[in-house]
Amino acid sequence: MIDVKIETGLPIPEPRSRGMKPNYPFANLKVGESFSVPISGERYGTGNEKALQRVMSAAANWKRRNDTKAKFTTRIDRADGVVRCWRLA
Repeated sequence: MIDVKIETGLPIPEPRSRGMKPNYPFANLKVGESFSVPISGERYGTGNEKALQRVMSAAANWKRRNDTKAKFTTRIDRADGVVRCWRLA
């Protein structure tokens, strides 16, 4: 048997962040606010619909992980070359 010492009174360390930091500010959005993501450039160069799908998927995943009743909608703004995401609830 391994010699294990039992100790008491030690503080529990703060949990460290797991995974990557979020790319989009869903947690900071209030109802009626929005953010935009550029659809041009090398990161979003796969097309308007692909960029829209990425933001929609990220919103759905954030909602599921945070167990919230928040609702989001996304639209492509071709004039400005961005995908915009609004918080509805």
